[in-house]
Amino acid sequence: GQGFNRSASSNGLPTSELTPIQVEIQRRQAAEVRVRDLEVLVNQLRRRIAGLEAEKRRTALQTRVMVMAANGAQIPGICNPKDMSIISEPPDMNPDDAIDKAICEYLRRNPDFPVSIQKVAPNYYVFGDRGTVYVTERGRHIVVRVGGGFKSLQVFMDERALMLTRETAGAWSERAMSTGVMGQAVSA
Repeated sequence: GQGFNRSASSNGLPTSELTPIQVEIQRRQAAEVRVRDLEVLVNQLRRRIAGLEAEKRRTALQTRVMVMAANGAQIPGICNPKDMSIISEPPDMNPDDAIDKAICEYLRRNPDFPVSIQKVAPNYYVFGDRGTVYVTERGRHIVVRVGGGFKSLQVFMDERALMLTRETAGAWSERAMSTGVMGQAVSA
């Protein structure tokens, strides 16, 4: 039988018979395949990170609720400590307030929203660690004061979640690069 010719290129010609352009094309094709493989790996790692961060938030919330219960504290009717499902709205939310309704509806549609929200006064909220923002109704729209103008509440919350996700991914990536984790994956 005829064995596999290791010196043959993908087009069947021996490597020694390839023109420099053909060699370069093969090299680039191999590099493109590697880039696609790495992109798949990056996406898998991002999904894994998001899942681990969501689990970490659930565990931290569950721990806080259990500690509050163990200390005999009144637990606001926010979540079920067993499965973290929403039982009722946070106590500082007014069910008759259109802004509070819009925020709660957004949170129902996006249960993994990574940013904490606190209502500090009517129309004033704190989203994570970015300070107090003014939220109001403009006609039938709920908007957030941003700079000299307004942005829809949904867009503001979507962007805030994306910003936090990117910050977290960037910090993870920097940490991985400094510890050599990514270097190992790339050289495999």
